[in-house]
Amino acid sequence: LRAMVATREFTFQDDNQKKSFTFGTIMVPVQNQELGKNEIHNLMKEISGKCGIDIYPVNTGLTPEGIDLGSGSFASLEKPEILMLTGDGVSSRDAGEIWHLFDQRYNIPITMADINRFNRINLNR
Repeated sequence: LRAMVATREFTFQDDNQKKSFTFGTIMVPVQNQELGKNEIHNLMKEISGKCGIDIYPVNTGLTPEGIDLGSGSFASLEKPEILMLTGDGVSSRDAGEIWHLFDQRYNIPITMADINRFNRINLNR
């Protein structure tokens, strides 16, 4: 699912009420996605329920104030690639908890590497 993050503030009109959003607001456009409109709507509804966040559907990219939703002031979000150092000085329990959080709860795989091998790891991959 492709998502964008606002780098500036904006507002939009919802049922005759203005709603203000700040930088860091995440937008999921319906266009150019692998999922269909209804699938995206259902997924957003599920995420809202699980995470306790508000999600607002919009029917236009034009806003009354601030950046428009299709502007260059929205940056693409990419799934992070995470490296966690383990070994000497790192609690195996803490490392396991962090691994479980990312891998199982957030569905973001992480790479674990021994801290003694850090100088041999290619961080540019």
